[in-house]
Amino acid sequence: MKRTKTEVITQICREVNQDDQQVKDFQQLSEDVLRYRSNPNQWSVLDCLEHINMFYADYFSRMEPAIRRASPSDCTVYTPGFIAQKMVDGLRPQRNRRRMKIKTFARMTPATDDKSSTLIFSAYFQYHAQLKQLLEQSKALNWNRVKVASAIGSILRFKLGDCFQLLTAHTERHLLQCQEVLSARPEKQHV
Repeated sequence: MKRTKTEVITQICREVNQDDQQVKDFQQLSEDVLRYRSNPNQWSVLDCLEHINMFYADYFSRMEPAIRRASPSDCTVYTPGFIAQKMVDGLRPQRNRRRMKIKTFARMTPATDDKSSTLIFSAYFQYHAQLKQLLEQSKALNWNRVKVASAIGSILRFKLGDCFQLLTAHTERHLLQCQEVLSARPEKQHV
């Protein structure tokens, strides 16, 4: 489905602002609550946030150079790629539920035991600020022509607009996972 870049940018900025508010609420939680895992194989709130940070870092390392190399264009329409749209649909929660289990790459598995929550939160907000900057820088580009290698490598390349959509859907997925972790706490005290 074709959309204008302006529509997509407006939607993404709205989602980022909502996500930021949710993460600010998480900042008010105690360290014990932030690090709670219902079992050793499950992620804590901090694990989820660190994984989001790792995903942003990974994609930004390829998106930034692609944006710098791209030539300006007056194209205002963005058409999502078929595979990317299926991935976004699979990542984005529906009716407040994650649609499917997805195994993460080993290199994207968070390790937060030795990281401070302050550092993880700070990185999260820096990545969201960077996302807004990349959106701004990309306004004059053709999102359909600028290509970015996926997390699995250059065998799968996404349109720039697809990357923005993937990043926000991925973040929504893991923020919902944070809520699930908090709901699973026996005491359900979030302070």
